[in-house]
Amino acid sequence: MSKIKPKIKRALSRIGMLDFVYSLTDQYKRFILKFRKAKIEDQDVGGEYDKIKNYHRPEKIAVNKSNPVISEIEINNNCNLDCVMCNTSLSKRPDFNMKLDLFENILIKMKKLGNRDTALHTIGEPLMNKDLFKYFELLRKYKIKVFLSTNAIPLNEKNIRKLLDWTDVIYTLRFSIDGSTKDVYEKIRVNGDFDILIRNLETFKRINNGKIHVSMNSIVSTDTKEQLAHHLSFYSKYVPMENMILSLVNGLSPDNSYFFKHSTFKNHIVRQVPCGRLEDGINVLNDGSVTACCRDYQGDLVYGNIGTQEVSEVLEGEKLKQLIAEHNDRKIPKGSLCNTCYEVDKRIVKVFKLFQISLVAMYKDNWDIDAMQSKFNDFFTLFQNSMPPKEEFLKILKPN
Repeated sequence: MSKIKPKIKRALSRIGMLDFVYSLTDQYKRFILKFRKAKIEDQDVGGEYDKIKNYHRPEKIAVNKSNPVISEIEINNNCNLDCVMCNTSLSKRPDFNMKLDLFENILIKMKKLGNRDTALHTIGEPLMNKDLFKYFELLRKYKIKVFLSTNAIPLNEKNIRKLLDWTDVIYTLRFSIDGSTKDVYEKIRVNGDFDILIRNLETFKRINNGKIHVSMNSIVSTDTKEQLAHHLSFYSKYVPMENMILSLVNGLSPDNSYFFKHSTFKNHIVRQVPCGRLEDGINVLNDGSVTACCRDYQGDLVYGNIGTQEVSEVLEGEKLKQLIAEHNDRKIPKGSLCNTCYEVDKRIVKVFKLFQISLVAMYKDNWDIDAMQSKFNDFFTLFQNSMPPKEEFLKILKPN
């Protein structure tokens, strides 16, 4: 999951603009969206493309010790769905809700660090937590905002009305939804019910009336690639099209067979080494353990405990130093979770986001599903084997 980079966050915080940015954007993605839309108006998409094409994965990574960010707090690790790309049922960590006193301890440490926001999930569904609004009370007490992600199946009218009492705490409610037809949705979102999903979205739209800012994230795989234009159009009834992000499916699950079989860019699959998640932020599990990965199903990458240690002590731990060294030296042990973690080349990921953002900015007011799907198809064909010349990329963005 993408967040505002610590360097940007610190700069915004110093000038008193962080809350303002959050009120207008959906974390880092929407901040960049605003920037890129301006670029589109300046006809400088090509310049952005050149930057992406010249991007190289950093040779070395380092822990952010000067301004650490507690980016995710797992208040529960149970989920009502078992999506094919997540396989949350594979997690064998104990299933329980984070203790409220531990949660408050974390918030106190966040305030000392100057952190103003966090997310309340890793592999769990926050709305499954019966004490969710007790956590919100503590968040309000310490004036910390949350990015709340949900698959929207538990988002019934009762929960919607409760959420509306916490608009000062929730700066973005993100829907995680894959597939715009019943068959595709229920194939990917195992145990999900498309009819319940749409009913809940309709209810939310009617009751929310713009009070809570919403966004949506959806995976792109061979299961969904043929309906992306329809997907954006269909869900724009509930979420502004510019607030939707289409993300190329990755291999973070311990069972990455779905990723290898259904990735749309098999020729661009690479190992995530060194992994930026080791330096992006602190991920806290439901028992207070700090892990290097936001999708640590078994607690294999735990390097400290924020409930019993100060943040500085956690970040100076030998286990974290060892993980950093393994990544920087490209010597990942065979039994490590990191050894089987793959993703699509970040250049392809970044240019696909640029493509989607550009397409929406240029055509959202006159969205022809067939014409837009044709452009998505052209993109998949063009980028199958390599990064093409800038002119070819710009050509598929132009009106037919």
